[in-house]
Amino acid sequence: MRKLMIAGLIGIGILVSGFVYMGHDKPKYQIRHDYTVRYGDTLWDVAAKNAPDDMDIREYMYNLYQINGSDIADLKPGQVITLYRY
Repeated sequence: MRKLMIAGLIGIGILVSGFVYMGHDKPKYQIRHDYTVRYGDTLWDVAAKNAPDDMDIREYMYNLYQINGSDIADLKPGQVITLYRY
């Protein structure tokens, strides 16, 4: 009986932590902005210019990957990517 109760509590903990994680995985966006990549732009430069002051640039880059997909890893001049301002 005790093992069953412990297993149940662990299962509930895993379920709750999954919901908490899912909530953090989706940032709250306010303004959508399409940005045309210029010659010499890097993803780091674009993220540094557009990330909120209180957000780590790496976190903002991760959000850009989620929004734009993996083709954002190799930016090319003329490519249009979606940015969000918070």
